[in-house]
Amino acid sequence: MLMKIGTVTSKFGISHRALHYWENAGILKSIRAENDYRYYDEENLRKIKQIVLLRKLRLPIPSIQEIFTSEEFSKVITVFGNHMDETKREADQLNALGTILRELLNMLKDKQKRMALSFELFPPKTDTGMEKLCSENGIISKLCTLNPDYISVTYGAGGGNATKNIEVLDAIKAKSGAVPITHYTCIGNTKEKIKAELQNYLDHGIDHILALRGDLPHGWTGTGGDLRYATELVKFIRDEFGDKFCIAVAGSPEGHITCRSLEADIGFLKQKQDEGADFIMTQLCWDMDQFRYWMDAIRAAGITMPVDVGIMPVIDISAVVNMSLSRNGCAIPRELAEIISKNWIFPTPFAPADDMAAQKKADFKEAGIEYTIKLIDEYRVCGIAGIHLYALNQYDDIARIVNDSGIKDII
Repeated sequence: MLMKIGTVTSKFGISHRALHYWENAGILKSIRAENDYRYYDEENLRKIKQIVLLRKLRLPIPSIQEIFTSEEFSKVITVFGNHMDETKREADQLNALGTILRELLNMLKDKQKRMALSFELFPPKTDTGMEKLCSENGIISKLCTLNPDYISVTYGAGGGNATKNIEVLDAIKAKSGAVPITHYTCIGNTKEKIKAELQNYLDHGIDHILALRGDLPHGWTGTGGDLRYATELVKFIRDEFGDKFCIAVAGSPEGHITCRSLEADIGFLKQKQDEGADFIMTQLCWDMDQFRYWMDAIRAAGITMPVDVGIMPVIDISAVVNMSLSRNGCAIPRELAEIISKNWIFPTPFAPADDMAAQKKADFKEAGIEYTIKLIDEYRVCGIAGIHLYALNQYDDIARIVNDSGIKDII
């Protein structure tokens, strides 16, 4: 039996773009007939049913891909087939599939894919900066030689740098096999503007997004938009776009600075998962004891999403102090505090007047890179899914950290 793609989308509630995604992933394959229409055969229709049901069970897209591409999961596919009884109500099918979900997740934990490596970039404000980042031999091209799995790009408050954000994402897509991920915030955005901008991302082939509330501009008491929190943004994206986006969300191992407690923050993270988020990218955290506690706590709370750890390389003293204290309220461990103190630039690194400033900066960077590598070592044994380095639009120091830490085999 063959079914025309238009009929498939209406019957199974799956979009043309989603079908295109799964074809690009090598999971589905359509047949083009003489009339130039495209059809799916019975084998592919069965896979489509399975994909739709798995998405309704909130299984992350990367996990679904592994189910269909790993020989070790062929047994799960067989079990799936046994439950694809069209005489059953969908609710009954979902309940039956739910009984094997725990087994499936356990198998995924037993056979995790290699740890992901990714970078974060920001759109430069100047044309010169954009050229340095996006040119043929620019920073993006160099970072791609490190074989990252994805590269994320920040998004300014209210979309102030939206044009440059798209340009950087397009450059990533053109220059590498890395998946481009856009950050996106609630700040200053109406629902209509959000719909239009997200559709523009899809039109550019950008279907991965980090959904954020966003840092409130100085003096603001709310987002100034239609949505107040990241939980609402995740729900809005799923309601409006279905499974067209893979959605990442932020996790705060020390609790978000504006949240009333760590427990409340974890509850909101669980809510993001319930609304359809796929994986977590953590905010900055230097305190490994706190991070380990947080990992145990989110798992106890029923949060099963993979965790990619956000790490800011310790290469500039003022940047470390600013990022830790101005926005995030991060605790600075004794070891890092000693590195800062031993290389302090007087009277302050934000307004240096120290004859030894250049030497101190160099010494701080050297000690900081060693500290960053040790931090990566500790994170790697905490059950995380990936390392997400804030590249700070640089290459040389990032390449050294990647190579010296051994987190990626460069082939």
